[in-house]
Amino acid sequence: MVPRTQVIPFTVLSGQTLDLTTCTKYDHSKVLGVVLLPDKNIFGDRIYLEINKETVLPYHFNAGLISFRQFLNKEMRRNVYVFEEWAQGSEIRVIYKNNDKRSVNIDMVLLTVQGDVQPITQRKKLQIVPVPFTEYPEPAGNGYEPCEIRTKTDFYFNELIGVFNDHFNYVQTVYDSWLAEGEIGAIIRDFLDFLELPPAATAEERTAKKNRATALQTRIDGISYVPSANQPLIDAMQKTLSDYLADNTPEPEIAQKDLFALQESVESFVLYDDNHKTLSTLELIVGSQPFYPDEYPIANIVPRYRKSFNETMYRTSMQVQEADIFIRFVYQSMKTDRPYIPTDFSMYFLYHQTVK
Repeated sequence: MVPRTQVIPFTVLSGQTLDLTTCTKYDHSKVLGVVLLPDKNIFGDRIYLEINKETVLPYHFNAGLISFRQFLNKEMRRNVYVFEEWAQGSEIRVIYKNNDKRSVNIDMVLLTVQGDVQPITQRKKLQIVPVPFTEYPEPAGNGYEPCEIRTKTDFYFNELIGVFNDHFNYVQTVYDSWLAEGEIGAIIRDFLDFLELPPAATAEERTAKKNRATALQTRIDGISYVPSANQPLIDAMQKTLSDYLADNTPEPEIAQKDLFALQESVESFVLYDDNHKTLSTLELIVGSQPFYPDEYPIANIVPRYRKSFNETMYRTSMQVQEADIFIRFVYQSMKTDRPYIPTDFSMYFLYHQTVK
């Protein structure tokens, strides 16, 4: 058997959903895992993956669980979702929902193998149980009441092999309100809109685009005051406009790091915090078997920077069929100057399904 990979690149615009259909390679025999390589944080985005007409990742699977970014994570294989499916020209369907304010470019990497013709006797399957936050009409105490969920394991899955969650510690990034809401912020927003314009196809479109670039350059030159910390943002915009107006570039071009810096300077977005230890607790019982006892600290099992779902998963081998599931989540906020944002999360139940 020879290990191989197949990379499927795609782009999803802000707030949009992509429905993509393609095929696995004909000279690969099986797919053994999947991981995402995004160009930004994708925690909160959702993905559905189907291979060979079999659901691998069900609807609403949190894409952040299987994303790898080199400067955040230790090793790519820790973020891989491992499974087994035929890959000899099998149809692949991907549905991706971008919940962020920015577009995202993703390389979806399928870990495959050549020469494995052994029959598949078990398939991995997932059941997702949403755990919502419920606010009091008039907040009392910490402002949130315990969430209790009673459901059952899926009738068609016969062996429970793992439990994990996608509860992240969300924080709202602190951004410079003076910059974002002042004249510089207005110029940055207009500059970002300018970058979104399609390439000019006619002489008239090129003239109109050049005029717009000149107007932006004039506004930048007329900024009354630029803090030294923000000067790199101004320099990046000026260079893009100057190169374009001097015909050094056929269309406006900017380095990806500068584009992200400009976007983040005028946006307030959420991402999870690696170091914050939540006080919230979780209780989980499956078929009268306690997995997490009452008031178990959820901080111990939260996927976060440098800690993947594979490392926080509760692993087991338990025969189930419509076994009772009881979940009790208690949100406890921590006193902090940063505005923490409680966000709905999900419990993931991983099964083996016998193939007959």
